[in-house]
Amino acid sequence: MLRRRHVNVKTVKELDAFPKVPEVYVDKTAVGGTCELIIITKFLMLRVIYILMYCLILICCLIYIYLYIFIYILIYIYLYVLNYALCSF
Repeated sequence: MLRRRHVNVKTVKELDAFPKVPEVYVDKTAVGGTCELIIITKFLMLRVIYILMYCLILICCLIYIYLYIFIYILIYIYLYVLNYALCSF
């Protein structure tokens, strides 16, 4: 049977792996905000390019598959007509 254990909240708060940095050490500048906006913009652009490249590769694969099937059907039709022409004589 499980027992309910008493958990000390203060102990859990002290086990924080990334403690909050005091505001005295934080220096907010316009350059830092600008760099953050540039980095976020580049990240979003890379994500969009990645998604577009994935779509392009997917479309190319589908075109390749459809062309393969189309050529297979044409060869089948050609051989069927050739066989019909040879058997009719």
